[in-house]
Amino acid sequence: MQPITIIIPTYNRANALKIVWQSYIGNPLVKRIIIVNDGSTDNTKTVLEHLSEHSPTPVTVIHHSKKQGQQISRMDGIAEADTKWILFGEDDVWLGKDYINILLQEAKKLRAKIIAGRILNVIGVNNDFDPSKLHDDEAPYIDDIFDMKHFAACFDARSKCSLPAPFLHTIALVHSSVFPKVKFDTRYLGNAHREETDFYLTADAAGFPIFWTPATACYHLRGTISLTGGQRGRKLNLIKIEFWGYVNTWMLVKKHWHFLSKKYGFEKSPLWWFVIIYCKDRFLLYVDRICSGRILKTWSHK
Repeated sequence: MQPITIIIPTYNRANALKIVWQSYIGNPLVKRIIIVNDGSTDNTKTVLEHLSEHSPTPVTVIHHSKKQGQQISRMDGIAEADTKWILFGEDDVWLGKDYINILLQEAKKLRAKIIAGRILNVIGVNNDFDPSKLHDDEAPYIDDIFDMKHFAACFDARSKCSLPAPFLHTIALVHSSVFPKVKFDTRYLGNAHREETDFYLTADAAGFPIFWTPATACYHLRGTISLTGGQRGRKLNLIKIEFWGYVNTWMLVKKHWHFLSKKYGFEKSPLWWFVIIYCKDRFLLYVDRICSGRILKTWSHK
């Protein structure tokens, strides 16, 4: 199989990065790991020096003098990479032991240019994290992984087979041929919500085959290890997160309306879809979650 480069943007997540690091190193398919330290003000630089020195996988660290955001961090990492495949990682995501290998196998079989596996939210993760406690045995099988109507997806669920995907989550394997034509749009502000969806929709419109596979999984670790920092801007409160969610979704649908109408059957106008479909249904969804106490579907780290 062809070697890959892993790109991990990080910001003020030294503790979380130390914990997930073991899941990224040691795979013989990984030629190099590129860490983009996006202007961290904690001890990230010192931690990266230590991790790099003791890593069995070659590591390149890019330091930003100030925070520039997720999109620029990724693009700086892409510019430094020299392999045919790139895997995007995150500083609070643990890769399943077969995640890289299976994605490469599935990409070859499906002739995919972009592919990702399942991602599970794991709560209650602190400094005594034990990866042996991670489990992947509760997800149901469902027919509809993607809800294109609302730009939502059940990436933690299972399907009977790999599926063509209109969009994915962050931890995706991408062929280098995609990047000359598809960039990360820096106009998505706040917590940069929708910048990933924008990237995948742009790639979809350009004709690059995109797939999601249930054959492997990674784990988004949530808890005391990830309360600070993060490329998404953890300091934003829920009101600001919702605000930027609406603003960036509006920008996304306006930008891609012609393609969404042509391939996915979006009807009437961007404004009609945004107000009548997205805003109304999102409001009702949050009312239902608040009433039921079901804010986020997670697996506990016990």
